[in-house]
Amino acid sequence: MIPAGTRLVLDPGTRRPRPGVVTGGTPWRVLRVAPAADRLLDAWSVGTPVGGRPAEGRLAARLVDAGLAHPRPGPPDAAPPVTVVVPVRDRAAGLVATLAALDPRDDVVVVDDGSTDAAAVQAAVAARPRTRLARRAVPGGPAAARNTGWRSVPTAPVVAFLDADCVPDPHWTQELARWFADPAVVAVAARVRPLPAGRGRRGRAGAGAARVAYESVRSPLDLGTRPAPVRPGSRVAYVPAAALLVRRSALDALGGFDEALRTGEDVDLVWRLGALGRVRYEPAVTVGHPVRPGAPAWLAQRFGYGRSAGPLAERHGAAVAPLALAPGVASAWALLVAGRPLAASGVAVAAALTATGPRPGALREVLGPALGAEVLTGPAIAAAVRRPWWPVAAAVALRHRRARRWLALAAAGPPLAAWWRHRPPGVGPGAWLALWLADDAAYGAGVWAGVLGCRTPSALRALAPSRPGRVARRR
Repeated sequence: MIPAGTRLVLDPGTRRPRPGVVTGGTPWRVLRVAPAADRLLDAWSVGTPVGGRPAEGRLAARLVDAGLAHPRPGPPDAAPPVTVVVPVRDRAAGLVATLAALDPRDDVVVVDDGSTDAAAVQAAVAARPRTRLARRAVPGGPAAARNTGWRSVPTAPVVAFLDADCVPDPHWTQELARWFADPAVVAVAARVRPLPAGRGRRGRAGAGAARVAYESVRSPLDLGTRPAPVRPGSRVAYVPAAALLVRRSALDALGGFDEALRTGEDVDLVWRLGALGRVRYEPAVTVGHPVRPGAPAWLAQRFGYGRSAGPLAERHGAAVAPLALAPGVASAWALLVAGRPLAASGVAVAAALTATGPRPGALREVLGPALGAEVLTGPAIAAAVRRPWWPVAAAVALRHRRARRWLALAAAGPPLAAWWRHRPPGVGPGAWLALWLADDAAYGAGVWAGVLGCRTPSALRALAPSRPGRVARRR
């Protein structure tokens, strides 16, 4: 249910091609609604709030959970109090910047996770009012530090986790806390944007500046400009804990972060939170996060992200799959790669017809978007080839000449198209492609390391989406 009085805004990708038909969401779907529901959509699209009837709340919830519409947060006076938890280990200068950016009225707990220079961390905490220090004698990692922080504030209804070095918007906690006016919301995340890391030697933009320009377009922490529900299979499948607000009762229910995970602990928590209620991504609120200062640290970060896939697969199974592809769509792409474009087109149309349903009156309006959604799976397949599947792809390329052209297109096509679209200043196409492929290779190597370490193949398997091409009918 969506609470009465909530205002909705349709997602930019949502279309209403004819009365009674709504398309969009992630995964893409066709939603058929009754005339009364269609009239509600008309009213909501011009700002009318959701009414108090249960049927309205259920329809609004269905649209929101499918990513077809997004609720607007509650009024400022509905925001509950928030306590900020900042885990840190030895990054005292970054901690100073983070504390300086926070609203002076915020209550803050800094958790020192066994820093070697504990005095510097203590001095940073002492310089800011309404800030106290919790110290762990032995480093336990981000999960343990965050758990120490939220457990030390038993009366806080909402806990904000903020990484040291991050620089948030002013009043970021107040803006995100407005989402908790909806009792079904258990967590909400800000957009995390890369911070400049300075210039190379002699004042010239160097490799560090190139990485910043690259991350401004393709940071693994920056999940885009569009709000979304957060869950596996959604356009935003996860959010980092770098800037995350969580309802305290949900942390109590789940026991907080899994301290056995040194990476991926935030993804694990977010997915477990999704079983309790709604997790939202709100890009209107931004937090700056520094780019790793050197290439080795930058690649190690990517490797660590990939390595978390194995432990996450042990806990969440199919949620970690690198690709969700309906059998018909997979067959169409396989035929195209095999050099049979006409057969591929026929299979693609058949798969789109299956997705849109049997009503001929709607085919003209929804068949085109359905085929467009199938075409957009191409970049997702290419990403899987470049990232977790690249060792297999390289072996195939050595043996099959026809495959080489497609694999070269998968490797270079999307990166160069992104460079052309964004034209990042100071980064040529060659450097851009090298950064992109190094990023993907490091991440993919991490995935294989995690899979071999945990002996689970779930992080490598492509799966069919749940209920592929489902046609939902509301009467």
